[in-house]
Amino acid sequence: MLAEPHADALAQDGQAATGTEHASRTTWWKPLYLFEFMDLPWLPQGLRHTLREILECVSTPPFRTYYRWVARETLQQARRVGVTQVVELGAGTARITATMAAMASRGEDAPNGLGTGSMVFVCCDNNPDVPAYEALARRFGPHVRPIYEPIDLAEPRQWGPDSLLVLSATLHHIPHSARSEVLRNLCHSGNGVLVFEPLRRTIWSMLYVLLSIVPALVVPLRFAGRAGRLRRVLWCWLLPVAPLLFCWDGIVSCLRQWTRIEWDRAAAEAGCRCKLGESLFCQCAYLRRAS
Repeated sequence: MLAEPHADALAQDGQAATGTEHASRTTWWKPLYLFEFMDLPWLPQGLRHTLREILECVSTPPFRTYYRWVARETLQQARRVGVTQVVELGAGTARITATMAAMASRGEDAPNGLGTGSMVFVCCDNNPDVPAYEALARRFGPHVRPIYEPIDLAEPRQWGPDSLLVLSATLHHIPHSARSEVLRNLCHSGNGVLVFEPLRRTIWSMLYVLLSIVPALVVPLRFAGRAGRLRRVLWCWLLPVAPLLFCWDGIVSCLRQWTRIEWDRAAAEAGCRCKLGESLFCQCAYLRRAS
C-alpha cells in the first residue's frame, strides 16, 4: 500500500486510484469548516448512536467495503513495520477494531503465513461507546483492550514505539488550524499514523453522500436483530431526523477534506513524512516523523 500509490489497495474498496488527477481538479476549491451534528455535545445519545449505525450501514456491504479495506490495509502495514499494538483513535463504535481483530484471528491479512494473531488492538474515543467496547472485550479477550474513559486525540499522549495509530473518518473533525499540530503530536507518540477518510472534497463524494439517504432509511430493517429497534424506528422513520442530519454531516465532511497539495503542506508543517493514496471517494495517508 505505502510503497505504491495505493492502486491495488484502493481498488479493494471498488474504486480506481487517480490521486494526482483528482487533486489537480480540486485544489482551487477552498476547504470549509462548517459544523457537524456529530460534533455537538448536546446531541441526544440515542440520535448520536443512530447516526453511527447509519455510518456503519453505508460503510459495509452491499453498499461499500470501507471497513474491511481499512482493516486490511492497517493490518498489512502493522506487519510491515513490525508493531505489536494497533490503536484506533476516534473509534466510535469500534467497527474498525472489531474487523481487524476478526481478520487477524482468522489470518485473513496474512496470505504468506505472516499473521497478526498475537497483536493487541486498542480502541478509544472522546465519546466512547462503552457497551460496544465491553462486547468486543468479551468476544476477543486479551487481544482487544478498550479504553472506557474519554480520550481526546488532540491531547498529546505517548502510545509507545510499538504502536501504529489509526484514524478512520476522524481527522476531518479537527479544525484545519489545529490539524498540523495534532499530526505532529501523533507522529511523535507512536511508530506511525494511518489516516483514512471515506470521502473527498469533490462533487462525486457529495453526490454519493446525497444517495446515502437510501441506506439511512434501511437502517431499522438492517439492524432489526439488535437492541435499539424502537430508537431506530423513531429517528429514521417516525421522526426522520437521522437521515437528514447524516446527509448534512456527510456534505460538511466533504468540505472539510484536504487535497493532496494541502496534505503535503500540512505534513511539512508537522515535521512528518507523508505518503498519500486517493481514489474516487477515499483517501489514505501514512505519516511518520521526519527525523
